[in-house]
This record gives sequence, structure tokens and C-alpha cells, in this order.
Amino acid sequence: MKIIKSPLRYPGSKQKFCETLKNILDKNNIRSELFIEPFAGGASISLFMLQNDLTEKIALIEKDPLLASFWKVVFFDSDWLISEIEKLNINLETWQYFKNYSPRTIRKKALKCLFMNRTCFSGILKAGPIGGQNQSSQYTIDCRFNKENIINKIRILSTYKNRIEFIEEGDYEIILKEKILNLPDKTFFYFDPPYVNKAKGLYNFYFDNQDHYRLKDFIKVLDYNWLLSYDFEPSLNDLYKGFSKCGFFNTTYTTASNCRLNKQEFLATNLKLLI
Repeated sequence: MKIIKSPLRYPGSKQKFCETLKNILDKNNIRSELFIEPFAGGASISLFMLQNDLTEKIALIEKDPLLASFWKVVFFDSDWLISEIEKLNINLETWQYFKNYSPRTIRKKALKCLFMNRTCFSGILKAGPIGGQNQSSQYTIDCRFNKENIINKIRILSTYKNRIEFIEEGDYEIILKEKILNLPDKTFFYFDPPYVNKAKGLYNFYFDNQDHYRLKDFIKVLDYNWLLSYDFEPSLNDLYKGFSKCGFFNTTYTTASNCRLNKQEFLATNLKLLI
């Protein structure tokens, strides 16, 4: 089966972490009934789990209303979104329109999310347009907006709508405290919170220091299997020093200037085996 990647370009994408997660789950003989991603973002991990039948259902939580709306429309209103994509003019004028547009409906929020994600530098919704305001770069604003490819991904993902338990917009803690008593025993949580230091420049919603401690305290008493991954910062060693299973995942990524850099992810879990 061909695995369809996220239609979104997302800073901090976990695409390369997918196989590592699968190996961790296999080592621990884990197959979840429900896989919850409380910081959905580009949802690469959840889509991987879903399409590989490593879980029966997924659930997404996202604080950014544009992103939350996008996933709702992809799974439950895809025909409308595809129709709108086909009509879009991918140019600087459209970019300026969406940049200044404040959508009120889930549909319009989803469309703005997709357009800005595919036309902004590195997929960062708050960044400038690819190619700059003068479009003088070798890469122009439409270079990451392959309509046929995006539409194909959305069509395929929409066929999984019956395996979506819920998609919620808001704070993970508030939402999960409301739902926690009704979750199946074989629920698995994958936490991929905002970066410790870089998040303010990447995301519309990010963590301050108190939020990182709040997440740790929430996870510490969580009575389900869970895994946490962070873009590594030394402070995380102290924050999670009381947790029995911690480790690292090393990978490489390519920057916009085609430089290959090493990246280290901090991992923590309550599973018996890590990596």
C-alpha cells in the first residue's frame, strides 16, 4: 500500500520518525485501539499509524484553529476543499488576500491554512511568501503547490473518515480531561509539543516555560501508554529526569539552502522498551 504523506508542509515534521516509532511499538507489542496526537500539526505520525493499520482509529487535537479546521475538512468535507483548490490562482495577489483575510467558518479556515502553508517559506503560516514579495528567487510562490498531488492526497485521506474518533480545536489538557474517562483501555498518546526555544518564530501558538512544566505534570499521571518527543534542548534532561525511560533519536534534515544538518530528538515514555 502506498502511504500518503500529509498534504501540509510543516516545520518540525516527524516523517522520518515514523519507522522509529513503529519499531518502538513492535518491541513493546503495542497495537492501539485509539492513537491520540494532542499536538497534531502536520499529523504525519497519525497518518502513518492509520494507513499502516497500526491503530484502529486516530484522534487529533490542535490549538491553532486554521490547522484544526483543515483536518476536519480533509476528512469530512473533502469534496468542497478539492473544488476550491481547483479554482485557486496561486500567485502573490491571492497570497496577499489570504494573509489579510480572517475567516470565520471551518471551511474558509481550512482553505486559508492550506494555501498559506503551501505558499509560505518552509510551510510556516506566519512567514513570508516563497520567492519573496518581488518573486525574484528561482523558487516562485507556486513551486510547492502541485494541485494534482495535493488533491490526490486529500481524496485518499478522506476515505479514512470512519476511522477518525475525533478532531478537536483547543488546549490539549482541557479537551483530554473531558474525554479521558471514555477512552478505550488500548489508547496510545503521542506527544510532540512545540519546540522549547524556536517555537515563537514557527507557530501561531507556542509554549512558554510554564506550559512545558504543565505538560510534564499532565503526562506524569497519565494512565495510558504514551511517548513524548521534543527537539532536544539540554533543559529537557532536567525537566524529565524523574522519568524512567528517556532517550534520543538522531536524524538529518536539509535546509532551504540545501545544507544537511544533524538533528537530535529527546524521547521519553512509560513503555518498558525504548530504542
